Formats: sequence, structure tokens, C-alpha cells
Amino acid sequence: ILKIMTTYGGGLLAAATTFNTENGNKITQVTGEDTQKAYIVAEHGNAIGIVDTSVGKIDLDSFMYSTGAIKSSIQLVRDSKYDMVAYIKEVLGQRMGRGTHYDFTVADGSNKPLGIVPASTLGATAAGVSRVKLIQLKMAVDQAYRSRGSYMFNSATASEIMQLSIGSADDRPLWQTSMRDGEPDRLEGRPVLINEDMANIASAAKPVLFGDFSQYRIRRVGSFEIFAFNEMY
Repeated sequence: ILKIMTTYGGGLLAAATTFNTENGNKITQVTGEDTQKAYIVAEHGNAIGIVDTSVGKIDLDSFMYSTGAIKSSIQLVRDSKYDMVAYIKEVLGQRMGRGTHYDFTVADGSNKPLGIVPASTLGATAAGVSRVKLIQLKMAVDQAYRSRGSYMFNSATASEIMQLSIGSADDRPLWQTSMRDGEPDRLEGRPVLINEDMANIASAAKPVLFGDFSQYRIRRVGSFEIFAFNEMY
């Protein structure tokens, strides 16, 4: 089911860092982004100054997701030449992938996960998408994360970006199509991730993200369980 979730959920599930916990108790994660530099001190007698770092924390809660029930007759399960049990598992994985991925993208954190779009506060603003704005967005990210960064947007935005050229005197496409199976397409030298839960290009929307999405943490509690309610119907 996890593999199916990643396939049907979208780009964020594949790019984020996922870790498992045995129970659903609230856990605390330390946050911080230290940009201080080391400095030279004299060999003898100089006191070393105190340069504190800014450390915060965020509490990661857990939420139960359900795909809803699927009814299937005993005759169909037993007599079908297709593996109906495997098919039902695939449907459940698709539903779980789409549902959780949507929240991981846009949920506001109020009794639900905090999505990566609401959590993103820096970047570039524009009425539309242009090469200049895509570069500004990329360069707004610290180099430590930029070197591992990817662009993320939905298919409608991808269609608009695919029509952009390098410049007015250079009509070569900005979009760099991958020539190798399994390798993502690239934009300004960085990988592209398609996330259908991202907003379309519009005023006050956030249609494009750039960053190191492995820094987004997804907590998974225990394992998936599938229950057969034979007595209900």
C-alpha cells in the first residue's frame, strides 16, 4: 500500500522524509536554521565569545485516516478470474495516497497536518510565471538547501512553464525534458516534481514551490490495517 500511496499521492510523498513511530503520542521536533560563521581567535589569552543559536520546536501530532468501506460480494472475491483482494488493496492505497497528500500540501495545521504550502513564507511574488520569477524563487533559498532543491507545481502550471523560452533572443525551451527513464525533467538545472494539489496560477495563490523537500517530515504511526467486516452485509 505504501508504494501505491506514493504513486497516486504525488511528488511530495516521494520527496519528503518519512519516519515511523510505534504509537500516536505527540512528539516534539527541534527546529533551527543557524547561519553564523566560525571566526579566527588569537592563540593566547583571548576569550571565546558566546554566539547563541536560534532553536525552536514543533509538536508533531498524529491523525487517523480512513478510506471508507468498499463492498464486494463473496461470489466476486471467490469466482473472479482477477485477484479482487489485490485490486481492493490498490484502491485503498490510491485513496490513502490522494487524501494524505492533499493535506500534506495545503492543510492549515488546525486539527490536521501542516501542509508545505501554508508553511512556506519566503519567495517571490508575481502576477504570473516567468523565467525571472522562477530564478528569483530559486535564489531566495539558502545555498545549503538550493543545491538539493526541486521545483514543485501542478500539471496546469507545468503546461505554462513548458511554453517559456530561455530569452527573447533565444527561443530554446526553458523546460529540460529528461532523456533517461526514471529521471525527472529539469528547470533551471533543478528537478521538477508534479503535485496536482498545488494551486493554479492566480492572484494571491502559491502555484510554485522551490526547496529541499526532504526537509518536510511525515510521521507514520504503526502500519496500515485492513479490516474485513463480513457480518455487516
